Amino acid sequence: MQPISLRIFQFGLELRVMKIGGTLVSVTITLLLGAFVNPACADPAQVVARTGQSAVGVSGYTYNGLFRDNVTSPVTALPAPMMAGDLVALFSSLNQGGSAPASDRGLWLLHQNGSGRVVARQGSSAAGTEQGTIFQTLSDMTTDSYGRVFYFASLAGPAITQGLNSSGVWEADMSQSALTLRVISSAPGTGPNGYFRTVNNVQPLDGSLGSDLAITAVVTSYPGQPVTLPYTTGIWARSGAAFEMVSWSYGDVPGLSSTWFANGYHQIGPAGRGATAAQMYGPNISSILVNGTTITNDWVVLRTAPGSREIIARTATQAPGTDAGVMFRTLPGSTTLPAVNAAGDFVFAARLIGPGVTTSNSTGLWRSSTSEVSLLARGGAPALAAGTGVNFDSLVANSSDGSLSVMDNGDAVFVTYFSGAGITLNNLNGIYKLSPTGQHSLIARSGVPQSGLPNGTTFLRTAMPLAMKTAGEDHVMFVSRLAGTGVTTANDDVLFRHREASGLQLIAREGDVIGDHVLKSFVGNGADMQLTGNGYAIVSVTLSPTSNPTATPQPGVLGISPSGSMQVIAAKGSSISLSDNTSPTISDLRLAPKNALSDGGKVAIAAMFTGTPRDEAVFVASIDSAVSCPADFNHDGTVSNADLFAFLSAWFAQSMSADFDGSGDITVPDIFEFLAVWFEGC
Repeated sequence: MQPISLRIFQFGLELRVMKIGGTLVSVTITLLLGAFVNPACADPAQVVARTGQSAVGVSGYTYNGLFRDNVTSPVTALPAPMMAGDLVALFSSLNQGGSAPASDRGLWLLHQNGSGRVVARQGSSAAGTEQGTIFQTLSDMTTDSYGRVFYFASLAGPAITQGLNSSGVWEADMSQSALTLRVISSAPGTGPNGYFRTVNNVQPLDGSLGSDLAITAVVTSYPGQPVTLPYTTGIWARSGAAFEMVSWSYGDVPGLSSTWFANGYHQIGPAGRGATAAQMYGPNISSILVNGTTITNDWVVLRTAPGSREIIARTATQAPGTDAGVMFRTLPGSTTLPAVNAAGDFVFAARLIGPGVTTSNSTGLWRSSTSEVSLLARGGAPALAAGTGVNFDSLVANSSDGSLSVMDNGDAVFVTYFSGAGITLNNLNGIYKLSPTGQHSLIARSGVPQSGLPNGTTFLRTAMPLAMKTAGEDHVMFVSRLAGTGVTTANDDVLFRHREASGLQLIAREGDVIGDHVLKSFVGNGADMQLTGNGYAIVSVTLSPTSNPTATPQPGVLGISPSGSMQVIAAKGSSISLSDNTSPTISDLRLAPKNALSDGGKVAIAAMFTGTPRDEAVFVASIDSAVSCPADFNHDGTVSNADLFAFLSAWFAQSMSADFDGSGDITVPDIFEFLAVWFEGC
């Protein structure tokens, strides 16, 4: 066995590569000049509340459970904390002198340093209700970026009749709490007997149309009155103190006499404008025979806003942008909803029938704005950014499954199939973007080489994509899988981001070494990704320690900066540095499915820590916004010897994260490529 040694004297480093014949068996790196460190460490996570701390606004009590309730059988999880602008909304159970009643739960709105106010507490008076009415159960919440929290609660007291007036929604900011809407209230626009039976969702609005929030609710006839309404759903927006109907799955169809809605499915954007897909019935509903197929004019798409509903598409009627006689055959329904952006522009998919319609051109996407309805893309038309002779095929994207979205600037991002020149089973789908002015952009396509992909790899057709999210005017993030050179089931899952100026950017790949962790998977294939308009993102992942990469993967949270650098925010089984000068080990963690991430890159997390007595906390971690540094291989914020060891661990494991020269193979040149950037630092 003959070792081959290389020395780089100017760096005080010796690299020894040992081979037997043509087989590489070891690499030894010796630092002769001491450790090299370029520190840029992230700040400790800020403790907002922790077990044993005095509970703000509740004299004599301390926070007890911030991850789970005081209930011990069965164990009851608390809703995860949310960011409300720079504030944090969190639930906690309480303890007084060692006593922790099962029913004692509260909701707080706090600054990140822990100061603030208690918003509501089970057993306390409920704002806006009769004397003696108290909160029985605080159940869920949502927040907005203006420092408000909206929360759902049930009520108890002498004036309460269960199932009638026993629940509602409240809101609070740093100065006050107020009743938002109570079940039993009259539902505007639904007739004299319509009342809110349950409130299913609260969506804060941006106020640009004068409305600051919208509710999705179930409406039916008031108890004791003639039953004129079945159980129906709709959306109402609040302007000032009054609610106004945005959409409803029942009642008269606007613009059509003696016609009523049979059901409806609603979407609403941040301004209050939205879209409804609905089915109708009545004497004006009829069927016609087209090309031997019967179609009925009973489905519509409506453009909605507070106090306004307008039909913009109807089955068995002319489809805008098509030849005379070409009609909508099908329109969106309960599982194929349109996508709506901040301004209220929306895009929907539909199928066509009529003269010249074939299998290849029977689908399309239409855009509705305040001024018009226009054809955006149609099957059989050129997909200009996908290559010469390549056409769109099977345009069926929708917001229900995440395959369709509309950016704030009006760009439509959608999953599509392709047909035409060079199309095979392996390269027939992708992610595409079309602007309102007709600009085409190919974001990703299966089966073909693309800039930004590791050399020799392509996107796998059956995973194009697994999940996709968009934000702002230019951020598209998606999870997919790779095929090709060096790809195995241990390194095929990938997280990419696309921006128009920079194109595709590989953010994370299964098998990547990130600090003391090895990335194992994206939870739910990335379906819970949260992305801000300025480029911060978080995604739930599973991780194993670099010290034992075959260990059972544990849940964690991956943070991504606007530049694309990534870091493990928190991970089960790992310690975390906190602002109270402790570094506990996380035994479990919880991330809210929305609003866990602020526009400033702050992430709110609830965690349990190992050991006794009980120790739980809500903390806020910051995503480092520094430019991504290739030399910081383990993403710990420091360029040091640890990065060498992390790189070599990945190199020996044949992880594609060690493919530093982009060749598609893990070879000795990758070591020299990494050393060059390592000595350069950040």
